[in-house]
Amino acid sequence: MRRFATALVLLGTAVAALTGDALAAPVTINIEGVVAGISDYSPVRGEVRIGDLITGSYTYDSSAPDARPDIEHYGRYEFDDPWCGIELNVGDFSFASDAQNPSFAVSIMNDRITTRQAHDIYEVQSLNNLPFAPDVPIVNISFMLYDSSAEALGSTALPATAPVLSDWPHSQLWINGEAWAGYLYGEVTSLTLVPEPAGGILLALGLPALLRRRRYPRAAAPRDSAAAQFRRACP
Repeated sequence: MRRFATALVLLGTAVAALTGDALAAPVTINIEGVVAGISDYSPVRGEVRIGDLITGSYTYDSSAPDARPDIEHYGRYEFDDPWCGIELNVGDFSFASDAQNPSFAVSIMNDRITTRQAHDIYEVQSLNNLPFAPDVPIVNISFMLYDSSAEALGSTALPATAPVLSDWPHSQLWINGEAWAGYLYGEVTSLTLVPEPAGGILLALGLPALLRRRRYPRAAAPRDSAAAQFRRACP
């Protein structure tokens, strides 16, 4: 009952944020992928397998300003609104941004040049997330699209549409535990825009993470066991 009440509070916060900021332009994108790797220290090892489906969504404000306008090839868009963030589901487990204290960003890198030739990157990252279990943090939920030909992007502007996945030859998705040791790695297979009004906004609040744990009591024992192993591996 307490978790359900918390969910209602978060819902009210989201509604207030959406109605209170008339300039916001919410964009919600559904994401799908498949599990491609799991570390020995991942808290879901044994419960999640290679090839399992990853589903979820992420939400951001497409009207947000570039936080790094001084860098020509790099657009960084940061969000602290409670309705912005990412939520991913793998089997019976959910991983989500912490809506009460989000640290969420979308980075757009056009014709980026480092030690390699020019390339394009689209990256979504959440660095403050709901814990997997008490004392078992999730420090990173992210995914990145990479194009070594630098043809996928034409600017560093934040798009209001989903990336066209066929334009990006490479993708990687990460869910990392403490010290980034207990990771789950995946590949992105689908990105689709959710038409407004974005019903998927609630996914970014972590509400599904709260409600799903009420629906799946049978997953509690595996989760507790996995969490205990993870704590021992990463003291």
